[in-house]
Amino acid sequence: MISNTKTRVFAALAALTAWSGPAAAQTMAPYHLRGSDTWYDVINDALTAAKAAGFALNDLFYDGTGSGNAETQMVNNLQSIGPMSRNFKASVLDPALMNSHPSWAPTVQNAAGLDAPVLVVRSYNKVVKDITLPTGGNDPSGVGNPKYAAKNNSALVGTFGVKGSGYDQLLGIVLSGVDGSGTVPACADPRRVQAVADLAFKQGVVSISHLYRRDDNSGTTTTIQEKLQVPRFCNGFARGVLGMNQVNANLNNQDFDPIRRPCPAPVGTDNATTCTNMKTGASCVAGDADCTQGLIVAISIGEPGFPDATDVISHRVAQDATNATMGYAGREAARKGNGAVGPTINTIAFSDVNIRNNSYMLSRVLYIQYAADNTDLGVPAMGIPGGGGMNQFNEETTFWNWLTDPTGGNNLDGAPGRCHLDPILKTRGFLACTTNCANTPTGGNLCAITPYFTASSFPANCGPVSNNGGPSWGYEQVASTAAVCCSSNAAPTMVMGVSTCPAVSGLPTNAACSDGPDCLSGVCLTDPVGIGINLCQ
Repeated sequence: MISNTKTRVFAALAALTAWSGPAAAQTMAPYHLRGSDTWYDVINDALTAAKAAGFALNDLFYDGTGSGNAETQMVNNLQSIGPMSRNFKASVLDPALMNSHPSWAPTVQNAAGLDAPVLVVRSYNKVVKDITLPTGGNDPSGVGNPKYAAKNNSALVGTFGVKGSGYDQLLGIVLSGVDGSGTVPACADPRRVQAVADLAFKQGVVSISHLYRRDDNSGTTTTIQEKLQVPRFCNGFARGVLGMNQVNANLNNQDFDPIRRPCPAPVGTDNATTCTNMKTGASCVAGDADCTQGLIVAISIGEPGFPDATDVISHRVAQDATNATMGYAGREAARKGNGAVGPTINTIAFSDVNIRNNSYMLSRVLYIQYAADNTDLGVPAMGIPGGGGMNQFNEETTFWNWLTDPTGGNNLDGAPGRCHLDPILKTRGFLACTTNCANTPTGGNLCAITPYFTASSFPANCGPVSNNGGPSWGYEQVASTAAVCCSSNAAPTMVMGVSTCPAVSGLPTNAACSDGPDCLSGVCLTDPVGIGINLCQ
């Protein structure tokens, strides 16, 4: 059985950071913080401003890389502040669990701003204007809430192959398959094929070439999963910086979406993204025989001229003159003035008012999390930054107060922290919690709705494993439930004493395919109905 690589890395980090020594820690400057890429520009601008104002933060730097990485760094006592675009997970805050940190539960002081993920498309005369989604799904509290999408409708809406026939729960199905499982049958299903065709019709193109997503470490991804009922993604794992490739973290992200596209050669200084030979399951590069790339592609890092993943997604969408590239990212991606825009959801725009009062479905709080008890900041491991001891803790505490202190009592200049942070948020296109930096948000303001929902946990994404030397799809065991193969959505079998999943096969007519053996008929045709997708016939 495949184990969750992220879990293995976290466990290794916990073991390797169990010892911390002040004598060793004092030599670790500069101190690199990890956290949300949504916060990337804001936190770096804030560090620059605080340093210019005379605050002793010269050893402190911000790398981004995702909210999940901030959470991991804090849990492993490698940083005390964490810019995050989601709350902690329940396992971090639940007082009933071992090794939890209930004192870290955020208050209104930690709610530092507001944002909203958006679907990013290129603006032109036929741009998709609105996405209609069924509402009334369960929020993390388990109570029906109209601001959460309902689960996927398993019925085929309209006529297969007729673009614009009106598929329900459009985005959830495109991202995670017809039942949200992320398995090959769900992601190759004719109903998902139809949803992709409907999305292309809304954009006025024959087909969507790629839909870029943030990786599994991203708080933006967590928001999409929670709000749009996306337990798993069709492309598989997107480990980002937690993977083995530390030169280009994009190549740590799997590429097993059964809707295939040509493998693109990197343009200029763009970081390459993973391509796959679906006949063998091996990674490949543009020009290799049988080398393709899936519809859903994960982006983990910035590249020259575009310092974080949000910038990259916005840029790649805006620069596609065919209008066939889409993605999701934070609201900033649709507000850069580069030609990338975002549609409304159920006619509600991602305006300041609609986000602040939580009318826009994907509205979310941005946090500066703080762990006052993370004072020793032990020795880092496996290339993970941190380990600066009390020097690092003192600088982080100074920065925390500069960013968030509501009275200014802990700041050298006596100004409230929101008066430092709010102008930077606004300059970068984000939304401050209040219109007056000295105010504390109250009432229906999303920043003040406490207690804040903990972030949801989701099943590990599907991934491939070897099937006695042949291509296959792996399986995951979630909690106490039985293992399920990603290739067949059925239990694995024992082959020579090893739990094994079958290769992809037996897909029905009009399912997406890569090769004849995928299909029950043995025939996979190139775009037989004119929607840009190879189908079983």
